Amino acid sequence: MHLSPILSTRGIAGCLGTIITVLGLIIVFVLPGISVGDVAPSLLGGQVWLFLIAIAIEAFLIYHWLRAMRASRVPDPEVEIDDHPLSPGQQTRVHFCQPPCAQLVSLKVLVRCEKTGEKGTRTTSEKLLFECENLNLAVAEEFDGKLAVPARAAASVKTLQSATNWMIRVRRVLKSGTSYDTDYPFTVLTAGLDAADEEH
Repeated sequence: MHLSPILSTRGIAGCLGTIITVLGLIIVFVLPGISVGDVAPSLLGGQVWLFLIAIAIEAFLIYHWLRAMRASRVPDPEVEIDDHPLSPGQQTRVHFCQPPCAQLVSLKVLVRCEKTGEKGTRTTSEKLLFECENLNLAVAEEFDGKLAVPARAAASVKTLQSATNWMIRVRRVLKSGTSYDTDYPFTVLTAGLDAADEEH
């Protein structure tokens, strides 16, 4: 089964670009007409802080948008698993393919479990599937690994108060030193429940 990323690098760049555009329009067309209390727009009035805060946020977003644009030049990898959903104690093969891109200093593929408790507490655990270093990806690189779900693994669940999410995380470090994580979610069933039971 082909797994889809939660948010691709191109998707991140697109979302940030939209937010930057909207905030820029607000700075140009909305903020000049706002007064703070009875004070008209003025460098000596309180409104200057609105401009400074808005411009600082805009600069912060532009910085991350530029990073996302650089990351979008590195195509997202393709991740497939032989079986889905998975049960506690089950093993399956993971197939990974990184399309051609710039040189990668390192590439890690991890299995990650994130738990969010009722009080907002968050715990994470992860296990390395495989790791490669100094990849010059003139052509696509493919790797295979085995994913073993722990026998006492918590089932995937999402409620208003808590959540358990399983994912395969691909961590790529470019030659520039920039690191990018891409998450591919998958489902772990409750112990004793197989895929046929889930469908019913």
